[in-house]
Amino acid sequence: MRWIALVVGVTLGGWMTFDGVRAIVTGDYVRVDGRLGPWADLVTAIGLDPTGGWVKAGILVLGVGWWFVVVGALIDATWWRAVAVVAAAASLWYLPFGTLLGTVVLLAALFGRIRGS
Repeated sequence: MRWIALVVGVTLGGWMTFDGVRAIVTGDYVRVDGRLGPWADLVTAIGLDPTGGWVKAGILVLGVGWWFVVVGALIDATWWRAVAVVAAAASLWYLPFGTLLGTVVLLAALFGRIRGS
């Protein structure tokens, strides 16, 4: 599970940290063909403005949370697996990549527990 968490943490945490900082500093996220990702539709559906300050801060905080997973896994801290599960579950709304990568981490955690590691 450690390597999975490291790859996901660097990938997803790196992107969310970058995009969150960019959105806070410049006022907008990276857009593809002028659109935000599918996550923005989900955020809008629950009544939040995806370009609002709370959502921008949330994306940044979640990205930083993934960096805690990376550092914790690198130093083999006792808490890194629990933080990885929380970060993975908290990333499921971030369609499509957070959903995919969060699911991979959750399955790795579950598989590790079933195997006893």
